[in-house]
Amino acid sequence: MIARYERADLDVFAKLLAICVNALDQQATDFLGAVFMALELGEGAWGQFFTPFHVSQLMSDLITGDCAAVIEKNGYISVSEPTCGAGGMGIACANSVLQQGYNPQTHMIAVCTDIDEVAARMCYVQLALLGIPAIVNIGNSLTLEVRQTLYTPMLMLNSFRFKSFFTA
Repeated sequence: MIARYERADLDVFAKLLAICVNALDQQATDFLGAVFMALELGEGAWGQFFTPFHVSQLMSDLITGDCAAVIEKNGYISVSEPTCGAGGMGIACANSVLQQGYNPQTHMIAVCTDIDEVAARMCYVQLALLGIPAIVNIGNSLTLEVRQTLYTPMLMLNSFRFKSFFTA
């Protein structure tokens, strides 16, 4: 796979990854979604628009409320994002869980789906870099078609905790 790229392109990829890692290290936010929208790369025909992160964070704070009861009962809280874009809502929910005193790496799982492969892969990259356990589907939430499923490394490390997500 890597052989098809020029050395200069590989250097650019490495620099872009470093920029992304540094941005997410400074603040857990929807960095790639913001860049995607700033560059006007959204698919206009699909009405593709990524929610500004401060709105995602507000919505997350409202819907997670006091997640302690759910976490105490189930051991974790699950978040479903059927039109995930670059994963802003999953990141915001992880922030909310953390603010309530729980480690999202062990007490949260995000199940994210997007019809756009680029968006779903941006979601995967951000959730993986932030250490959020997640299942990211490239597919259609309305028809339940799934073309590919990606599992973040933190999910695989905690697969015993989230085993119900791996059984049909």
